[in-house]
Amino acid sequence: MASILAANVTYTEKAGTAHRVAGARATGTQRIFTLAFGDGALTYTTGGIALTLAKLGCTTRLSRLRVIAATPATGDNNPEWEWDGNETSPKLVGYGSDSANAGTTVPLAELAATIAFTAQSVQVEVEGY
Repeated sequence: MASILAANVTYTEKAGTAHRVAGARATGTQRIFTLAFGDGALTYTTGGIALTLAKLGCTTRLSRLRVIAATPATGDNNPEWEWDGNETSPKLVGYGSDSANAGTTVPLAELAATIAFTAQSVQVEVEGY
């Protein structure tokens, strides 16, 4: 199966959310986006799903990406999503429960590269410039 690529992610900016961040620690502009991906055939990529910096409203770097909501999909493919911390080549990394980790101190593990998602919708707050 083919992997979910940056080109397979749809970016929809929430109207009226873009604003300049002011102050001593200002890092440019803040926006809210809904990211949609998954069609039941494309699979998760180990290391995360690549995101396009420019489509997140950032021309230089991403200072912060926080997942603020996710729309549950039918079935058990509803992972926890996190930003990988990369400011110039960001990825959305999925974590889920793993039966091999049951009863250990590692309750969540990165998703396997074989998982094919049905439609996923994740809302993120983005800050950068």
